Amino acid sequence: MRDKNIWLFNAGNAFAGNPKWLFLYVQEHHPEIQCVWLCFGRKLEQKMRALGYTAYRYKSPEARRIGAKAGVYVVEQNKEKYHDYLAGITVLNLWHGVTCKKLEHAVTEGYMEEGLVAKHIRNESVYRQQLMLVTSPQQERVFCEQCKVAPENVIRAPYPNSFEKAPAATFDHDFRAAKGVGRDVKVALYAPTFRDFDRSAFFARAIPDMDALLDAAERGGWMLVLKVHPQMEKDFQFAALKQRYADDPRVLFWDNGNDFYEVMDQVDMAIVDYSSIFFDLLAHGVKRFVRYVFDYGNKDKLRDFAFDYLDVTCGEVCMTFDELLTQFALDGQTDQAELDRVFAWAWAYSRDHSVEEIVQRALAHTPDPAFALPTLHSFDVFDTVIGRTCGAPEGVFAYVEGKVRAAGSAFPSVLACDYVTARKQAEANCRELVAKTLELRGDRRTEIAFDQIFERLQDLYGLDESQVEDLKRWELEGEKLVSTPIATTIDAIKRLLAAGEDVVLISDMYLPEAFVRELLAQADPVLAGLPLFLSNVTGRQKTKKGLFLDAFHGVDYRYDTWEHVGDSQVADVDRPSELGIHAQLFQQAVPVDPYAKKATRALGSFDGYQVGALLSRMLAGCKTPEERFACGYASLYFVPYVSWCIDDALRRGIACLYFISRDGYLLKLVADAIIAARGLPLKTRYLYGSRKVWRVPSQVGEIDPEFFSSYGNFTGVTDFDSLVAASAVGESAFLALFPELAFLKEQGAMSKQERDLVVERLRDCEPYRQALLAAAERERGIAVDYLKQEIDFDEPFAFVEFWGRGYTQACHTRLLMEADARVQASTYYYARSICPSDAQNVRVNFTSNTKKMLFIERIFANMPYRTVAAYRRVDGRVEPVLEPNECVYPVFQALEDGLPRFAEQYAQLALVDADRTNRALFDFGIDYFYGNKTDEVFLRCIAPLRDSITIQGEPTEFAPPLTAKRALDRLRGRQVDTNSMRMTISRTNPLLAKALGFLDR
Repeated sequence: MRDKNIWLFNAGNAFAGNPKWLFLYVQEHHPEIQCVWLCFGRKLEQKMRALGYTAYRYKSPEARRIGAKAGVYVVEQNKEKYHDYLAGITVLNLWHGVTCKKLEHAVTEGYMEEGLVAKHIRNESVYRQQLMLVTSPQQERVFCEQCKVAPENVIRAPYPNSFEKAPAATFDHDFRAAKGVGRDVKVALYAPTFRDFDRSAFFARAIPDMDALLDAAERGGWMLVLKVHPQMEKDFQFAALKQRYADDPRVLFWDNGNDFYEVMDQVDMAIVDYSSIFFDLLAHGVKRFVRYVFDYGNKDKLRDFAFDYLDVTCGEVCMTFDELLTQFALDGQTDQAELDRVFAWAWAYSRDHSVEEIVQRALAHTPDPAFALPTLHSFDVFDTVIGRTCGAPEGVFAYVEGKVRAAGSAFPSVLACDYVTARKQAEANCRELVAKTLELRGDRRTEIAFDQIFERLQDLYGLDESQVEDLKRWELEGEKLVSTPIATTIDAIKRLLAAGEDVVLISDMYLPEAFVRELLAQADPVLAGLPLFLSNVTGRQKTKKGLFLDAFHGVDYRYDTWEHVGDSQVADVDRPSELGIHAQLFQQAVPVDPYAKKATRALGSFDGYQVGALLSRMLAGCKTPEERFACGYASLYFVPYVSWCIDDALRRGIACLYFISRDGYLLKLVADAIIAARGLPLKTRYLYGSRKVWRVPSQVGEIDPEFFSSYGNFTGVTDFDSLVAASAVGESAFLALFPELAFLKEQGAMSKQERDLVVERLRDCEPYRQALLAAAERERGIAVDYLKQEIDFDEPFAFVEFWGRGYTQACHTRLLMEADARVQASTYYYARSICPSDAQNVRVNFTSNTKKMLFIERIFANMPYRTVAAYRRVDGRVEPVLEPNECVYPVFQALEDGLPRFAEQYAQLALVDADRTNRALFDFGIDYFYGNKTDEVFLRCIAPLRDSITIQGEPTEFAPPLTAKRALDRLRGRQVDTNSMRMTISRTNPLLAKALGFLDR
């Protein structure tokens, strides 16, 4: 509970103003009230104590102690800072003068604007509950409208500094004697106020000839007192005059440390302009006024008036310095009727009310503890509420570049070759012009407009109007194409709106307002109706705080707190924080990943920017090399290819794509994600098959030549056991057919030459060929039944593989023809096949890139099962028998998770040329591997993967590290089993590699 018999007072850095005179009044008339003057510095504290008063500095323990108990806090303005120990106190704002000019909320420009806005952002709840002293009905209207004072908090009474006659002598009042002049010398006061837009060099225009002014004063028997507003004391011309004429008896430069109100009644002629001191002088009985307003009507120098200045003041009007000089030769006073009229306008409440009423209202008033203003929430637009799938605006410029190229010779070749650079430079030119012509233009605009950029392009490249309109239309097209909602922010906005909170959008942006609203509506209709403050509309930017000031005025600020969210540290955090806004950095935007940047550069297109931005977003969330591999590297081998397969299948009228194991497992995950993201009418199924279960059963009527070829069933045979397995007839039948080969069983390893001779012997043996056909017939039934079970032969279908000669397809096609007589040929998709299409095998190839894809085969092989070893019948169904496999599980798991996530995002990109982009992105992925094999990601996620490229071979790592023995073999010139010696050496113990000299090679 605060004690209403303890009052605190402050009037800035001086013992002055209305707080001073109320302080004296309370001291004299209310001894029960303890009065304490709060000071910012030790000098004033010492002065107050020397006068016999209680005074403490704000930050002192004494001020904190008594401030926590005090009941009333008397001030003369809306204070910039309210110390925490003053929370809940009754604030009595006596103001500092009758106003002609606009105040507080109504100040929308000038150097004072930022400070006024900042203090309202910090203290609006205090201001809305404070008591405010007003002196007339006209002043009451201004303070209620422009300071947002509630009518019930208005105190109607006179100003203490003009109507309280308590004795005060804090300095020597005989300033004539101090200057050595007699009492008969008349006092002329010149009290100009500061100019909001002209705070320096004012005196050079106001007093162009000081000697002439003082001569005129001396001839008329006047002493000039020059009292300036504290804001003007730094005027360099004033400082020069003060130094030069300090000892001149004709002029006194008033020390603002001394309260002029103590001697105001000594003024005989007041030379004034727009200061409220005019009304105080009037209240103190001054009878002659000269209004020296040489800059009247100059909007570039003056703040707006709340009233007609000439109507609400009185006295002779001097528009020039020469007219001012003539006033010193005249006597008399201002017309009394005019003095009475203006007095009534300014001081109407002084007739029926007294200073005591101020005291009583303060004693009776207690702030409402339940009073609460709402919170204002603002959000940046671009990269906070909506994003671009292409990342930076340059991606949109690349879209326009594509349109320019398509337009052919209509545009200058320089734009067709590099419109992106031209567009960026044109914008930079416009920004430079705006920044460097502020003084010449005489306005406050710091932002450029959309049309200005294209006017610059038109001027630079000689474009006609239709070309300019095309460029603008294409850019807006591109922006709309890549605009994407940021769900987390939009959801947060919706929650705030549902809770009744106020939300506005604030953005530094050159795009037209109507178009920005289109983008917002496209993201979510609820956004289109929110108040929107754009820098190109108001002319001021967030980066210079001006746009926040515009938003403050635009929302008619009435909030306790302002919360802002945006993606720029400077524009959305640093600058608003300086205004008292609680700012939070939105970290959705991610920096460009170097790998993604290379991809963008390699594609060299609008689509490339979109893909680069997607890669950056995906890679930013990766915590391990395996995740980075899946989302950024392997995704480029599979997603563009599968995306192309889907588009081609839809063009061909395919109803279902069958993905063949093992390769098809990851490919199907990708396909399902793309189909779901795009809502496509295409089915997918996973088909278990392998060389083991399709090659032999597909031998119908005769054995095809490929069965015995270098890529046929006997590839990879190294000993007797693998030879028998490849023969497909079993050991006893094999030995019965070839007893002369029984020695191989004891021999162990076979040489390549021996294997080739044995295969040739088998190929030429007709009994063996018949035995093989019999084995094929035995195995064919279950293989065909499996295909009948899994494939819907009533709809168009195709199969998806990845890489190979195409022989397995030929075997599969024969089985399909056995399964359904309607099958005349099969369609297979390949990233690349070796063999071309033939009558029975349609091979649709994605790329002509001839780089080997063995490293990609290792990715497919890294599965929990190695191959389909056979089919078996289980409860009326045919099921595959899977051969277990030991895989590098972290890599497999990362691919299972990362590939479909990338595919989903990729499918949602607004690609302009999907076919070109798919192929270019695939090529970049392949090329990047071959150019960066020692990338840590590849060493972790490719090098250790195991597989056998032949049907009978044993799995080995792609690039195993060297052991000491294998390293010595290498030095002796023997072949080391690796697919990349660079990767192998990179994985080898550094000491061993260095000792053997490998690292130097």
